[in-house]
Amino acid sequence: MDTTVGFFGLGAIGSSMLEKLAPFKPARFIYHNRSRKENCLAKYVSFDELVKESDFLIVTAILTPETTGKFDKNVFAKMKKGAIFINISRGPLVKTEDLYDALKSGHLEAAGLDVTDPEPLPKGHPLLALKNCIVTPHMATSTYRARNRMNDLTIANIINGLTGKPMPTPLLE
Repeated sequence: MDTTVGFFGLGAIGSSMLEKLAPFKPARFIYHNRSRKENCLAKYVSFDELVKESDFLIVTAILTPETTGKFDKNVFAKMKKGAIFINISRGPLVKTEDLYDALKSGHLEAAGLDVTDPEPLPKGHPLLALKNCIVTPHMATSTYRARNRMNDLTIANIINGLTGKPMPTPLLE
């Protein structure tokens, strides 16, 4: 298959995704990250090259002041016509209206979003009406490990709260 899969962010989640996609044997994997990875299945490229070369662009980066709004109309315009954009990191990395325009115009073939900005999207949001956009509820915690950790923290909070000890994850005011 003559496909390039690109990753913006190649930390634990991005690396895990890359491993899961490797058996599908795309032509190549590329990535842009704050730092280069050793012994990686993907080739490090500039952000501009990542955007221009990816047939599938998967966003798995953290939200920082530098990444907030990173994917805007200028970036979408540089992407290949017919590319597919996937965001599984944080909604604010993407300018929602700009993504909508890129999808509506047909420049981008499709988008898959596990996160949005705002989250959740309000009922009737135009992005939800597009046939080439799939929006799922933020599913990042839908693993046994994550749910078990959440349960353990809840139990510890209850016990510590009832016994007057500091809670590991107190409610912020």
